[in-house]
Amino acid sequence: ADEARARIADIINGLEPAEADDVMKALEAARPHDAKAVRSLLFSFLDLPRLSQRGRALLFDKLSSDLVVLALRGTDAEFRESALSAMAARSRRLVESELAAPSATPPAEIAKARKEVVKIVLGLAQRGELELPSNEIHDGMAA
Repeated sequence: ADEARARIADIINGLEPAEADDVMKALEAARPHDAKAVRSLLFSFLDLPRLSQRGRALLFDKLSSDLVVLALRGTDAEFRESALSAMAARSRRLVESELAAPSATPPAEIAKARKEVVKIVLGLAQRGELELPSNEIHDGMAA
């Protein structure tokens, strides 16, 4: 059962956020117990600020600054601040100056970079190097 849940989580992690949400709602309706287990294995790019400071530091240590810049294109200042707060000062300044420069980066490239970041986070989590943030649902709202 754990293997099947992990496989389902892999598939859902590869979907766009709106699609992932629809699939999880259907799974919760059909198999609430399985849905809870699968939810604990889910991670989306927008969950980045919810990683622990240590988890983000470990992640950014593994990412090229080009990938970070690409993935953060189009995010708001609060998200960037939260995501970059664990980054080494020198790298962070580099990323911030790149993000400040105008860019005509195609949305598909940004989406691809974000998927790559998620893939790396999930790999680190599978190896037990970092812990995914809790995805428990409280009062019908994702935490």
